[in-house]
Amino acid sequence: MILEQSTAAGIAVYRLGPDLTPAQVKDLAGTYATTADYDLLLTSDSDVYDEAGDVLLKFRKSRIPAATLDDAVDAVKAYVGAFTPSLRAAFKGKGVRTRTLGVYDRWGHSHHKMFREMQVAPPSAARATRFVNEYPKRWARTLPIVHAVDAMYRELHPEKHASQLATVNDTGWRIDGTAFTTVSVNASRSTYHTDAGNLVDSFGNLTVGATGEYTGSHLVMPRWRVAVDCRPGDFLLMDTLRLHGNTAIEQAGQGAMRLSIVCYVRKGIVDKTSGSTLEEARDAQQAFKALSAQYAALQGYKR
Repeated sequence: MILEQSTAAGIAVYRLGPDLTPAQVKDLAGTYATTADYDLLLTSDSDVYDEAGDVLLKFRKSRIPAATLDDAVDAVKAYVGAFTPSLRAAFKGKGVRTRTLGVYDRWGHSHHKMFREMQVAPPSAARATRFVNEYPKRWARTLPIVHAVDAMYRELHPEKHASQLATVNDTGWRIDGTAFTTVSVNASRSTYHTDAGNLVDSFGNLTVGATGEYTGSHLVMPRWRVAVDCRPGDFLLMDTLRLHGNTAIEQAGQGAMRLSIVCYVRKGIVDKTSGSTLEEARDAQQAFKALSAQYAALQGYKR
């Protein structure tokens, strides 16, 4: 419910009260958002606060440079996957397709298999993602959009950005020059969830890219019955530890693809690697690459 509404410097400002109890919110987890879950749809510059005055979200239209966005989308779209019939089904609620860029705080099953067979311990508690390791030129083309998102975060929530940056700068496992460790690129609809793996008291920051035309895919925070129509080039800062999800995408054209590019801090990276340096992280990555090359050669020999 809207408790207060005003305008400041052309920005719509809302203070909202909850329409759902915590128990009702919990019951929504894992279900899909619909247009019946919100009364307020934001389509222009807006700041939204909860009943206590804490930031729920800040939304700005067309603030990410088009050239930066287009280059990043071109760099990652093949990695995420084309908008195939199976992906179109995912938008209707039959799955989630996401890719993780930057650094991550867990090793995958294939990594652990390699470590077991090579009889070695993992070289570090965190790792660069496959995209960074295998597609460094594409990752370099993606970095400008991460910096553009970081600049918007610094502009709209400077106190929180400064705090998050200080935390991130205490580990070598980070996207240097930003307040983030990790980027998720999502090409499908998500159920209601909280980003439980994110650093507590931090914010997720995102923009959207697309090829082709679509409507829908509104991001909904159901407890406050508010949604955002985040379109290509828009910027959204939000408290991702509050329950949120997306409505279905509608009227997707042939070959259309919508990508949300979400920048954040992984709690596990901070917990496991605080006090490390960039040099230590780079050395660990070189050790991993050398080990991977040895393992690949061994596997080739076995065949």
